[in-house]
Amino acid sequence: MGADIADIPRIIKKIQDDWNEPSRSLNRLTVFTLFSKIKKRLMQHEDGTHDGSVDLLVTGCEVSLWIGEQFASDMHNAFPQLKIVTLSANKLLSQLGQAFPVPNTGFYFNETSYDFSNTNVLMISHSGGTFATLNVSNLLKGFTTNLFVVTSEWDTQIARSVRAGRPGKKGKFNLNSFVFTTFCGCRPAEPVSLTAVATHQLLTQVLFYLMYAIRYHVPQHPTLGGSTYAIQEVQELEGLNIDSVEVIEALTRGDGHCRRELLKQGRYWAKHILEGPIVWILSMLYIAVTVTYG
Repeated sequence: MGADIADIPRIIKKIQDDWNEPSRSLNRLTVFTLFSKIKKRLMQHEDGTHDGSVDLLVTGCEVSLWIGEQFASDMHNAFPQLKIVTLSANKLLSQLGQAFPVPNTGFYFNETSYDFSNTNVLMISHSGGTFATLNVSNLLKGFTTNLFVVTSEWDTQIARSVRAGRPGKKGKFNLNSFVFTTFCGCRPAEPVSLTAVATHQLLTQVLFYLMYAIRYHVPQHPTLGGSTYAIQEVQELEGLNIDSVEVIEALTRGDGHCRRELLKQGRYWAKHILEGPIVWILSMLYIAVTVTYG
């Protein structure tokens, strides 16, 4: 756990450099593939030929899903016209993966809620073996071929599933790529730390790329997808993102002043949290004694 936390600055810097320096990873090729498909969807909204299906489905489990929800929120802020849906991989399996769909009591999603025909799907699974997300990678092949995944390595189980495509179908050779990697490798520590940060950092780079690319490749539509941002705003956000590495290094350095102050503040805060139940119990005892003995 401590080793993972200490490794956070290095991994973040590596992901940032991957977008700006020559690299052997396929992340930039993958994001270009995603951009091409998102741009096609945005143009359909623009010219009125959109079929009403979901433009981007983000799915995963637990922490991966929560990070995906943040990415979906940021994408919506950048391109409000895109139809973006975030759903738990377990809910997708219960509704679309069985002969008799299991009702999701208390939730709005059922098997007829959305049209996923040719939808762009972004699946998030750091380990690449999360049961529900891995099975969704096979399930959704019946709906769309545009399956993307964020995972720790290029050769995880879910990455292999995505690269395999639809069963029994051999397509012509192309240079499209659908796997994003965080460079974390196998991280068996149970509490998520590095894995969550790296996934968030990679999705931040994806967001920056899409915002830049829409402005540079489709300059004739300055409000494509309902967007209102200026390219200078993206540059400012990217600058803040790059500068954040120094701050994170200060937070994660084992003997750093900033870390010591955070721990000190955390202990102070924890004492106040723990005092609540103690005060409540003492109050109840005082009331009981008062009532009993007057």
